[in-house]
Amino acid sequence: MSKDPFRTFSVPAQPVEELASECLVLFCHSDERPLRGAAGRVDWRLCGQLSALMVEEELTGALGQRLLVPVQDRRMGASRVLVLGVGESASSPRSQLRVGLEQALEVLAKLRLKRILLSFPESWLTPEVAPELARTLVRRVESGLKELEGPIAIKVKVNRESRMRFRDALRRELRGIPHFTLESPPASPNSGLSTRKSAGKTLSMHSSS
Repeated sequence: MSKDPFRTFSVPAQPVEELASECLVLFCHSDERPLRGAAGRVDWRLCGQLSALMVEEELTGALGQRLLVPVQDRRMGASRVLVLGVGESASSPRSQLRVGLEQALEVLAKLRLKRILLSFPESWLTPEVAPELARTLVRRVESGLKELEGPIAIKVKVNRESRMRFRDALRRELRGIPHFTLESPPASPNSGLSTRKSAGKTLSMHSSS
């Protein structure tokens, strides 16, 4: 392990295309056409580049496929996009996430990247699967990036409905691991003091984030 093995995880709320990183990792199913969720937003920002690769059958989503796409659009926060094929959507999400994360961390370690953004399929974020996803992610980062010196930031983009669930699962997995931290979510823009009249009284309240 390096002398400064700090690994900071975060689960941001911003749109995937706005999040800065050296590499955005997308996990693609072979039978998902058109692309949906975060992958669909990225494809839109890339003017259909991923869809074009699918039409040309350079991107199939087959299990084990790896495709690195450079990004030149300044509206994208990521410098490059790594698309990993995880097979058919009906396959076991637990098997998919184990294979997918192993591939992702292998490529990221070879590229020696330290600002990483991961976007997971919705099927990996169910209440039954999310805890295993968090556990596998932490273990893969711990073992797969151990040779990289200095701090590493890992952002995880999940859908809004799954954000708190995955944060809680990730927090549990990080508990007790030295130098591994979970970044607190930023304060809501409306988190300042506000006033509301009720029964003739003015109440000061903090809105929950």
